[in-house]
Amino acid sequence: AMSVSGCYKNGEISCLSCHTMHSGDPADQLNPDLTEQQMCIQCHDGPEYTTEISSHTFHAPESSGSQCMNCHMPRTAYALFGALRSHQISSPSTASISRHNVPNACNLCHLDKTIDWTLDQLSERYGMERLKAPEPSKGVSGALYWLLSGDAKRRAIASWHFGWKDAQMVSGRSWMAPFLALTLRDPYGVVRYIAHQSLKTLPGMEDFDFDFLEDNEDRKASAHSALEKWLKVPDDADGKSAGSEVLIRSGREIDQNALRTLLRNRDNSPVSISE
Repeated sequence: AMSVSGCYKNGEISCLSCHTMHSGDPADQLNPDLTEQQMCIQCHDGPEYTTEISSHTFHAPESSGSQCMNCHMPRTAYALFGALRSHQISSPSTASISRHNVPNACNLCHLDKTIDWTLDQLSERYGMERLKAPEPSKGVSGALYWLLSGDAKRRAIASWHFGWKDAQMVSGRSWMAPFLALTLRDPYGVVRYIAHQSLKTLPGMEDFDFDFLEDNEDRKASAHSALEKWLKVPDDADGKSAGSEVLIRSGREIDQNALRTLLRNRDNSPVSISE
């Protein structure tokens, strides 16, 4: 994937720009002498990428939104029971989002925002052409749409991001549990596994027990149990209020009609992913 990136075709990036063979954490073999940000500013060293980064990112300098890789190498690849960073180094674009409706960096962090919201932000901030959001996803958060209506790979990637601390800080957590609970019934075992791991990061759900290989009736019971547990957990004091984009009405009432529509339109195509 990196070979089609501008950093490779027009620059000097290689695997060893970020990775090492025999040092660093074996899980990713990243160069322990460089932060993720330093890996990028080896080449991109202008003030808009260093001392004046907010002029480029429109996010606070120390926030996750100003971390280069979160925008240009988002976790849109699936492997090893989780979401991994894409190595096709690119920028979010209205053209790609409108045409393909695949998980993008903005909606994988702002889990409570619609794809239309992202298209507005990219148009206003970066002067991109304002294109239409894919019709099926209108009015609902992009991440929730992929979680409930996407194909198995998109559901796995969305499930992982619901447990990502940075995204939880941006989007709030109090509304997430019922949808992760529902995903415990997903037809793909790996999606159920990831959803359970993310569910356990939410308040009051830390000890929720679930076997992602249990039979369909047991999965149904587990999903119901998780929903009941969520209803008893006090609101997360994160300063975020759930809204219609995440199908939550006042009093923790879920918009069942919208939920059924999303599930009815789920892409159940068989997916085979090589590790």
